[in-house]
Amino acid sequence: AELPSATPSQPESFDDGVAGMALWAFSQLDDLSLAWQLADCAQGASSLSLGALLGACERRCMLDGELTLWHRLARGGLSSVAATAEVLRLMDAGRLDDACRVLKRLEAEGLSNPASQVLWRACGSGGQLAAFQMKPPHRQDPHDKELRLLAYVLTHAKAGDARSVCTAIEEFGRDVLMPAGQWLKVAGDEKAAVLADALGQAVPLTSEEGPAYRVLEVGTY
Repeated sequence: AELPSATPSQPESFDDGVAGMALWAFSQLDDLSLAWQLADCAQGASSLSLGALLGACERRCMLDGELTLWHRLARGGLSSVAATAEVLRLMDAGRLDDACRVLKRLEAEGLSNPASQVLWRACGSGGQLAAFQMKPPHRQDPHDKELRLLAYVLTHAKAGDARSVCTAIEEFGRDVLMPAGQWLKVAGDEKAAVLADALGQAVPLTSEEGPAYRVLEVGTY
């Protein structure tokens, strides 16, 4: 389906939860035109509501639809994150010039970060982008906890060091969220030890290549 060209005005009363459920339902159809019409009407729809349509575009290899939604989500607390996702999809499609333009826009808006610099180099561009500290999201923004986690990791972890990234994630959950009565859903720290112990007690299957294990994870995040 073609993307709608007009943007109808949004009604004064808007319920993001209802819009999200409707968008999910319309995104399961073979024809996504109803989903696009609703998305155009619901200009205040959050990333949580638009996620179903974004996923449908990705599964159906509708790159233009993906880019439209990522560009729309590149506002507020999600600005740098959504724009980075847009850059990655452009790079996957070989559209490096377009990717560089988005990165330069991020720099001009004061939203580029260390990840932007890595992508800039990956595009084969010379020089460097200015890196700014990620702005903290509003507490009412969707994904505000994840965005605060990202900002913490970019500030405290060492680039290219996966272990330091994991450590920073665990520190954020323990030192930042727990004192505020919140929690982070990651299989790290003490939980990782429990999982490792459970796996150690599993009985291996026999195979020609030696012991083998089957692991089923339910409820991935």
